[in-house]
Amino acid sequence: MNNENYVAPVSDFAATDNQEKDLALLKVENPPSNLPTVKVSDQKPATGDDIEIFGYLKEQRDFFKYIESTGNQKQYLESVVNATLTKGIVSAERTSPKGTTYFSTDAAVNNGNSGGPVVNANNEVIGVLVLGFGDTGS
Repeated sequence: MNNENYVAPVSDFAATDNQEKDLALLKVENPPSNLPTVKVSDQKPATGDDIEIFGYLKEQRDFFKYIESTGNQKQYLESVVNATLTKGIVSAERTSPKGTTYFSTDAAVNNGNSGGPVVNANNEVIGVLVLGFGDTGS
């Protein structure tokens, strides 16, 4: 992709003082034809569905900083595009007291993976990882 600037207005954002949502959806206007895309599922996940979670854990970011500081730009650039991948199933659906629906998973997630996409067996995005419990968890 070239170094042109593209307009990407917020197409959806649902956060108020009494909600727990803080995720914005951007839509690139007139994107180049070679811009990678991912399909967003229109189906709600169900308990037992297979899922995959992609992320960049904190330790990986620390490694990037080290590699970049050593001057090995090629290794740095090759490393920065490699997300971690964990697999599991949707284990439960929960609604918070404020009305936000969360889906629990048995896939191990780590510090720094928040914000990574959660995809279904059809490689469609079904959610975004927002939190974990303990050292690893869901």
